[in-house]
Amino acid sequence: MSIPETDAQKRARYQARIKAHEAAVEVVRRSFDIDALIANTNQVLEVEVPDIAYLRACQRLGTLATAGALSEDEFEAEVAQLTPVYHVIRYKPITNQDLLELNKVPIEERGLHTLHRFLSRADPAVTLEKVRAMDPLLTARISAAIAEQTPLFLG
Repeated sequence: MSIPETDAQKRARYQARIKAHEAAVEVVRRSFDIDALIANTNQVLEVEVPDIAYLRACQRLGTLATAGALSEDEFEAEVAQLTPVYHVIRYKPITNQDLLELNKVPIEERGLHTLHRFLSRADPAVTLEKVRAMDPLLTARISAAIAEQTPLFLG
Protein backbone atom coordinates (compact mmCIF):
# COMPACT_ATOMS: atom_id res chain seq x y z
CA MET A 1 0.00 0.00 0.00
CA SER A 2 1.51 3.32 -1.04
CA ILE A 3 1.26 6.53 0.98
CA PRO A 4 -0.86 9.20 -0.75
CA GLU A 5 1.11 12.05 -2.24
CA THR A 6 0.69 15.45 -0.56
CA ASP A 7 -0.18 18.57 -2.55
CA ALA A 8 3.36 19.89 -2.00
CA GLN A 9 4.83 16.63 -3.30
CA LYS A 10 2.56 16.72 -6.35
CA ARG A 11 3.47 20.36 -7.02
CA ALA A 12 7.20 19.53 -6.73
CA ARG A 13 6.81 16.53 -9.04
CA TYR A 14 4.97 18.57 -11.67
CA GLN A 15 7.42 21.46 -11.42
CA ALA A 16 10.27 18.98 -11.96
CA ARG A 17 8.50 17.62 -15.04
CA ILE A 18 8.10 21.15 -16.43
CA LYS A 19 11.80 21.89 -15.84
CA ALA A 20 12.74 18.61 -17.56
CA HIS A 21 10.51 19.54 -20.49
CA GLU A 22 12.15 22.98 -20.74
CA ALA A 23 15.56 21.34 -20.76
CA ALA A 24 14.48 18.97 -23.53
CA VAL A 25 12.97 21.52 -25.92
CA GLU A 26 14.07 24.83 -27.36
CA VAL A 27 12.84 27.69 -25.18
CA VAL A 28 11.10 30.49 -27.04
CA ARG A 29 12.38 33.91 -26.06
CA ARG A 30 10.21 36.97 -26.58
CA SER A 31 10.96 40.60 -26.09
CA PHE A 32 9.13 42.20 -23.17
CA ASP A 33 5.86 43.80 -24.33
CA ILE A 34 4.14 45.46 -21.38
CA ASP A 35 1.01 46.30 -23.40
CA ALA A 36 0.46 42.66 -24.35
CA LEU A 37 0.90 41.59 -20.74
CA ILE A 38 -1.54 44.24 -19.51
CA ALA A 39 -4.06 43.08 -22.12
CA ASN A 40 -3.89 39.58 -20.58
CA THR A 41 -5.25 40.95 -17.29
CA ASN A 42 -8.32 42.26 -19.13
CA GLN A 43 -9.16 38.91 -20.69
CA VAL A 44 -12.36 37.35 -19.33
CA LEU A 45 -11.75 33.77 -18.21
CA GLU A 46 -14.20 31.09 -17.12
CA VAL A 47 -14.28 28.18 -14.70
CA GLU A 48 -17.04 25.66 -14.06
CA VAL A 49 -18.20 24.98 -10.52
CA PRO A 50 -20.77 22.40 -9.44
CA ASP A 51 -24.08 23.67 -8.06
CA ILE A 52 -24.45 23.57 -4.28
CA ALA A 53 -27.63 21.48 -4.36
CA TYR A 54 -25.86 18.94 -6.58
CA LEU A 55 -22.82 18.88 -4.27
CA ARG A 56 -25.01 18.40 -1.21
CA ALA A 57 -26.99 15.61 -2.89
CA CYS A 58 -23.74 13.82 -3.76
CA GLN A 59 -22.48 14.32 -0.21
CA ARG A 60 -25.75 12.98 1.25
CA LEU A 61 -25.61 9.87 -0.97
CA GLY A 62 -21.99 9.28 -0.02
CA THR A 63 -22.83 9.56 3.68
CA LEU A 64 -25.81 7.21 3.38
CA ALA A 65 -23.83 4.68 1.37
CA THR A 66 -20.88 4.79 3.76
CA ALA A 67 -23.19 4.29 6.75
CA GLY A 68 -24.77 1.27 5.04
CA ALA A 69 -28.17 2.98 4.89
CA LEU A 70 -28.43 2.28 1.15
CA SER A 71 -27.96 -0.98 -0.71
CA GLU A 72 -25.85 -0.98 -3.86
CA ASP A 73 -29.02 -1.02 -5.98
CA GLU A 74 -30.58 1.85 -4.01
CA PHE A 75 -27.36 3.84 -4.31
CA GLU A 76 -27.23 3.28 -8.10
CA ALA A 77 -30.90 4.28 -8.44
CA GLU A 78 -30.31 7.49 -6.46
CA VAL A 79 -27.21 8.36 -8.48
CA ALA A 80 -29.10 7.78 -11.73
CA GLN A 81 -31.62 10.44 -10.65
CA LEU A 82 -28.96 13.09 -10.03
CA THR A 83 -28.61 15.78 -12.67
CA PRO A 84 -25.15 17.33 -12.63
CA VAL A 85 -25.52 21.12 -12.67
CA TYR A 86 -22.50 23.37 -13.15
CA HIS A 87 -22.23 27.14 -13.06
CA VAL A 88 -19.94 28.91 -15.51
CA ILE A 89 -18.11 31.54 -13.48
CA ARG A 90 -16.65 34.48 -15.40
CA TYR A 91 -13.71 36.39 -13.94
CA LYS A 92 -10.69 38.46 -14.86
CA PRO A 93 -7.21 38.05 -13.39
CA ILE A 94 -6.32 40.60 -10.75
CA THR A 95 -3.57 43.16 -11.25
CA ASN A 96 -0.69 44.44 -9.15
CA GLN A 97 -2.88 47.42 -8.23
CA ASP A 98 -5.56 45.00 -7.01
CA LEU A 99 -2.99 43.17 -4.88
CA LEU A 100 -1.82 46.43 -3.33
CA GLU A 101 -5.39 47.32 -2.40
CA LEU A 102 -6.16 43.80 -1.14
CA ASN A 103 -3.14 43.92 1.17
CA LYS A 104 -4.88 46.78 3.03
CA VAL A 105 -7.88 44.54 3.81
CA PRO A 106 -7.84 42.73 7.17
CA ILE A 107 -6.58 39.16 6.70
CA GLU A 108 -9.85 37.58 7.89
CA GLU A 109 -11.74 39.30 5.05
CA ARG A 110 -9.08 39.15 2.35
CA GLY A 111 -10.38 35.93 0.78
CA LEU A 112 -13.85 37.37 0.18
CA HIS A 113 -12.42 40.65 -1.09
CA THR A 114 -10.08 38.78 -3.44
CA LEU A 115 -12.90 36.67 -4.85
CA HIS A 116 -15.01 39.81 -5.23
CA ARG A 117 -12.19 41.49 -7.15
CA PHE A 118 -11.80 38.52 -9.54
CA LEU A 119 -15.55 38.32 -10.21
CA SER A 120 -16.38 42.02 -10.31
CA ARG A 121 -13.65 42.75 -12.85
CA ALA A 122 -15.62 40.54 -15.30
CA ASP A 123 -19.11 41.48 -14.08
CA PRO A 124 -19.65 44.85 -12.35
CA ALA A 125 -23.00 43.57 -11.00
CA VAL A 126 -21.06 41.37 -8.56
CA THR A 127 -20.85 43.34 -5.32
CA LEU A 128 -18.94 42.57 -2.14
CA GLU A 129 -22.29 42.28 -0.34
CA LYS A 130 -23.41 39.60 -2.82
CA VAL A 131 -20.16 37.69 -2.38
CA ARG A 132 -20.58 37.89 1.41
CA ALA A 133 -24.12 36.45 1.03
CA MET A 134 -22.95 33.41 -0.96
CA ASP A 135 -22.89 29.91 0.51
CA PRO A 136 -19.42 29.26 2.01
CA LEU A 137 -19.14 25.95 0.16
CA LEU A 138 -19.77 27.67 -3.17
CA THR A 139 -17.34 30.45 -2.24
CA ALA A 140 -14.64 27.88 -1.49
CA ARG A 141 -15.33 25.96 -4.72
CA ILE A 142 -15.19 29.09 -6.89
CA SER A 143 -12.02 30.34 -5.18
CA ALA A 144 -10.35 26.93 -5.60
CA ALA A 145 -11.32 26.71 -9.28
CA ILE A 146 -9.98 30.20 -10.00
CA ALA A 147 -6.78 29.53 -8.03
CA GLU A 148 -6.24 26.31 -9.97
CA GLN A 149 -6.66 28.01 -13.34
CA THR A 150 -5.07 31.36 -12.45
CA PRO A 151 -2.60 30.93 -9.60
CA LEU A 152 -1.52 34.21 -8.04
CA PHE A 153 1.91 32.89 -7.21
CA LEU A 154 3.66 30.00 -8.91
CA GLY A 155 5.99 28.47 -6.41
